[in-house]
Order: sequence, then structure tokens, then C-alpha cells
Amino acid sequence: MSTVGQGDFSPITIEGRLVATLLMLTGAGLVGTVTGSMVSWFGSAPLESRDQELNRILAEHKEIQAEIDALRPTFVDSSSIPARGSIAGQQIHRAKS
Repeated sequence: MSTVGQGDFSPITIEGRLVATLLMLTGAGLVGTVTGSMVSWFGSAPLESRDQELNRILAEHKEIQAEIDALRPTFVDSSSIPARGSIAGQQIHRAKS
């Protein structure tokens, strides 16, 4: 709550009490507005950067997956790959494309 001064002096007249009440409400409203604006600003920034970071990670994942797919034939023993005409070979070749 707001107070006026140190308590030594307080408004006595109706007009003085109204002015004091208005000043206290205005001060509390100003502090609330500034605090709300700061919270809103800090709260919205991470959402935007989180979306950008997620998009960057997804793009990087696609690049890595493409590199793995390109390198896979290099490291797989060709004698262990079923022939294209066999059922297993058809399934493998379908999965690659």
C-alpha cells in the first residue's frame, strides 16, 4: 500500500485526501503499467527465438540426413544388399526412394 510521507503529516481536508488518493492510485498504476510492459517484452522474445532455433535445427537435421543417405552406399557391404529383384531388395530400394 502507499503512504503519504513518514506518517508525521497526513491530509486532513477532503480535497487533500482526494489528491493524495489520486496520487497513490496513479503511482501504483504507473508501476503496474511499466512492470507489465517489461514482462510482456521479456516474455515474447524467447518465443520468437525458440521458433527460429527450431527451424534452424530442422534444416540442419535435413542436411545431415541427406549426407547420411549419400554416404550409406559407401559403408554398406554391397554383397549383403539383397538383389533388386528379390522381395527384400524391392523393399529396401523402395524405402530409399
